[in-house]
Amino acid sequence: TAVYSPEALLNEIYPKFKSNFPDLPIGAGTDAFFAEWNRNYTSGASLDFIGYSVNPQMHATDYLSIIENLAAQADTIETARHKAPGIPLHISPVTLKQRNPPGAKITDHPSSLNADQRQGSLFIAAWTNLSIRYLAGADKITFYETTGPGGIIPGNKSHSFNPLGPDTPLVYSVYLLLQEIKAFQPALIIESCSTQPLLIDGLILKNKQGHWLCILCNLNEKEKKAHLALEGLKTSNLYAKKLSTENQSDYLMEPERFRLLHFQILHLNEDNSFFVPAFSILFITHTTYYGIA
Repeated sequence: TAVYSPEALLNEIYPKFKSNFPDLPIGAGTDAFFAEWNRNYTSGASLDFIGYSVNPQMHATDYLSIIENLAAQADTIETARHKAPGIPLHISPVTLKQRNPPGAKITDHPSSLNADQRQGSLFIAAWTNLSIRYLAGADKITFYETTGPGGIIPGNKSHSFNPLGPDTPLVYSVYLLLQEIKAFQPALIIESCSTQPLLIDGLILKNKQGHWLCILCNLNEKEKKAHLALEGLKTSNLYAKKLSTENQSDYLMEPERFRLLHFQILHLNEDNSFFVPAFSILFITHTTYYGIA
């Protein structure tokens, strides 16, 4: 049974909480998904925020379905904003599987319920990158756990899903993605789109220094040709570094090595296109190092 916050109850308890804890943000919503909040939503008139969780595997678990339903994340944001205008929106958490699946027992290990064998994979890092773009309209987003089989760091070996085989990595691929985003210190997300979003898509960030970073993901098993049309952004020289199935093992054991990896000149074809390796993430920018023009 989904848990949500009835409006009558909120109207009763919110003033009491606020009188005792005036500086504590108090929100409501659902412990389940957008559908539950949408059916039983509160106006949010007397709340500090509204929240619900997100996962891509309610109805199908194959790779293509997980990619296809990314765009719907933005639709939930738009609807929530319409129903509760002006109220901060917290998406928490984003997980790969339903956190409380039907039939789950209280004694079940929490991490085992929302764990997916693909959690440590490069595919999930790419999916997370695109999810950030589609959920950009939210005020706050919580992705995964910190440690464990549903997290960004494996943690306990007995609960780890390891993309490298018997040697447990220090981090998962999604950690490398988030590490790179944090280092860039983005101030905003630039609106973008792909002509073939089921094959190759990306996220474009801009920081306070005016630098931009495009994180392009090839979601296909084959190398793909890509073009970047970056209106209003510096594109005289492009530099890139990649995270792929070929090199990720070098960095999952030593994540700081990827952070310090130098950007190399991105060689363009005569039509200004370039190739993105199969199942890879390409970090593209106009500067050889963040913060240096």
